[in-house]
Amino acid sequence: MGKARRIESDTRMSCCMQIKITVFNICKKYFEEGLTRAVGRKAQESPPIPRKLDGAKEARLITIACSQPPEGYTNWTLDLLADKMVELKIVETISRKTIGRVLKKRVKTSPAAMLGYSAATKR
Repeated sequence: MGKARRIESDTRMSCCMQIKITVFNICKKYFEEGLTRAVGRKAQESPPIPRKLDGAKEARLITIACSQPPEGYTNWTLDLLADKMVELKIVETISRKTIGRVLKKRVKTSPAAMLGYSAATKR
């Protein structure tokens, strides 16, 4: 039986048995390639987009964010932090979203004292 006819036959059989084609394909893959290939995920060789900041660069960002803001500003903004990272040649380019994502991730794991909150401050 040709491949095209077999696929058509398999599809008809799955419809007759009222089995979704996805379930049918998983079962087929299980019998042909084994359990791991049928239900396991293919390991990603590398991330689709390389990370802009590794651990050392994240640490430098946090150090800058915890330092005094530039003259004329009371606080660091995401744009100011991004500009400072480029100015210090830590990265060539970086978006404010990346800066925000890194800092948000760190806020969840950082003690409140490091972030400048006092015990009396209500959030």
